[in-house]
Amino acid sequence: MTSPTPWGTGLAFAAFVAVTTGLLVGIIGWGLLAIHPLVALALNGLVAAGAAPALWERRHEPVQRWAALGLGAGTVVAWIALVGIALGG
Repeated sequence: MTSPTPWGTGLAFAAFVAVTTGLLVGIIGWGLLAIHPLVALALNGLVAAGAAPALWERRHEPVQRWAALGLGAGTVVAWIALVGIALGG
């Protein structure tokens, strides 16, 4: 018998990881945008391509699935913000 999924704790943990990851990706990406937008795009793409297989493997493990959710969500939100910054000026 398996224990019930701790949705409240898991989503709170995922939100914390998402905020932390979003801030880190956003700050580093903003610095890379100052160098050149293609540098920011290339490095973000390389990091994502390297991290994606490891995150995909963690999606079924009890605690790490929440971290994987937060990492993915934070990264996507930061990328959307960076695209807005790059296009907006």
